[in-house]
Amino acid sequence: MEAILGTWEVDPTSIDENQGKVMDAMGTPKEFQKMMISMKPRMTYSKNGDTWKVVVDGANGKVVREAEAKLGEEIEITTLDQRKAKVSMVWENDAMLEKTVVDGVEAISIRQPKGDTLLCTISIPSKELTTKVIFRKTA
Repeated sequence: MEAILGTWEVDPTSIDENQGKVMDAMGTPKEFQKMMISMKPRMTYSKNGDTWKVVVDGANGKVVREAEAKLGEEIEITTLDQRKAKVSMVWENDAMLEKTVVDGVEAISIRQPKGDTLLCTISIPSKELTTKVIFRKTA
């Protein structure tokens, strides 16, 4: 579980052709899709006791999303395009599993840390869509 702690930056060469389809299925507007990919997102995982904190920012350091929760707890967040989403995280099989529901569409993100690599697989089960992206540990 400790392996995921730290800061991870997207490897832009790892973004596959399904990423746009997954974002379309989640209802993400095209302008936000372009912005999210171009900002070279970073995720920082930290933990204080049994409370986890996830901060998403861009290469410029501007925080775009921050959330704190205990594993298994469902919280409400606001997406970049100002929609409400329900999110919960659990640790299972050496990976962080995050379930996000926005506008009735469920996405499952599996983040598997291995050394300085974080493989992120995002699927939309109702649409039979999956995309993968690799993050590299920076701190």
